[in-house]
Amino acid sequence: MQLSLLLAVVAALVCAQHAPSAPAPGALPRLALTLASGTLVVLLAVASSQAVARGLFRDPAQRPAWRRRFARLRQLHTGLWLLSVVGTLALFDWPQVVRYNWGLAHLILVKDVLVLVPVWLPLVCSWAAFYDVARADAVGQLPSAGAAESSAPHPLGTRWEFVWLHARHYLGLSLLPVLVLLACQDVLTLLLPAWEETAVAWWGYLVPLAAITVAFPWLLSRIWKTSPLPDSDLRQRLLALTRQMGIRCRDFRVWQTNNQILNAAVAGLLPAARYVFVTDGLLTFLRDDELEAVVAHELGHARRRHLWLRLALVGLPLWIVAQVRAWSPESVRVIADWQAAQLSDSPVVLHLAVAGLFCALAAAALGRYSRLLEHDADLCVWEVGHGATFVTAIDRLSYLCHERRHRATWLHPSTAARVELLQRALQNPRAAYAYRRRVARINGLLLAVWLLTPAGVALL
Repeated sequence: MQLSLLLAVVAALVCAQHAPSAPAPGALPRLALTLASGTLVVLLAVASSQAVARGLFRDPAQRPAWRRRFARLRQLHTGLWLLSVVGTLALFDWPQVVRYNWGLAHLILVKDVLVLVPVWLPLVCSWAAFYDVARADAVGQLPSAGAAESSAPHPLGTRWEFVWLHARHYLGLSLLPVLVLLACQDVLTLLLPAWEETAVAWWGYLVPLAAITVAFPWLLSRIWKTSPLPDSDLRQRLLALTRQMGIRCRDFRVWQTNNQILNAAVAGLLPAARYVFVTDGLLTFLRDDELEAVVAHELGHARRRHLWLRLALVGLPLWIVAQVRAWSPESVRVIADWQAAQLSDSPVVLHLAVAGLFCALAAAALGRYSRLLEHDADLCVWEVGHGATFVTAIDRLSYLCHERRHRATWLHPSTAARVELLQRALQNPRAAYAYRRRVARINGLLLAVWLLTPAGVALL
């Protein structure tokens, strides 16, 4: 979902940036089409949820099959949602309607929130529908309309709490930093209308981006519903683990999810602003030694500087563009003239296609690199002597999350691949050292590209 949401947000920003600066004809029909496309997404979510929830209620023995069916329906729903977002932005000219038909082009953040409505509103309504499946799967029954509800609190919480959890997890994580950057851009434009034409315009993006990056762990502790890990034997074990691994962090935080999410994360480029997050689900389902192994994996990301390396990969295209602008302004003008000639007829659609291709390549590179670094962090667990325990922990988490053991995600390798590497390392340490050398070569190549880009552009 995170990758799909990232693509949708990028599409919205690209369309808003390149929309014609004039009112779109037929604003009312365009609004109607926007509402209709979003409604279709929500209707698919409602129909899928009701069908699967009824199946879970009628035939609990086939629960794994119904979960797989629901996963396929969720994939179909995500695809329809993305098509709806692209159609609304590119074909129905939604950013143009918001900015110029409604006269909101100069309102700070208001226009941006409304431009992003086709992204977030269908998701929020769909999560409300998906609550029925989560509830039926948790308790083995489908609550019928008009039936008396138990006075005892449900383990999933209310429907609103379910939606709010997903909104904070997905939308807060993806949209809040974007909205902060857009607000900074709007304020600069209001105070200095021509700031983007100056030679130091990049500072207008770099300063707020750096501030968000440094403050992101603190923001995350507020976006998610978190609390400090209580003083206990577990906390003392984790503090001892940080000393063993030579990693400093500000605090350990428990992410309250009503046991719906089984995950851990580390955030913070700087030790003074670094937090380790563990969900309440991990505290419920893992033993202390298993949770210690999971946290060792997260600390491994900090120990191996993976946060910095990911940032270097993400920022590499911007660094290359900046060097081209600095060393070869004539080539920038040639490219701009070519773009103007090619995109004169349908600028939004073609800009969207170019941005989509770039995002697909970037997402593929980041995904492959992140999966490599996940294995590298796993080897940190092996180094501190928790490899066998970690194998047990991730196997159990894979089962509890109803995931196929051999399925990789965008940023994580499959559980089977992780277990296989750790078992090889446990049997033969040379396998771990060989993998580390491979990671070191790739990291060295990334650093070399950063260092050699200015010289390469200057020579060209």
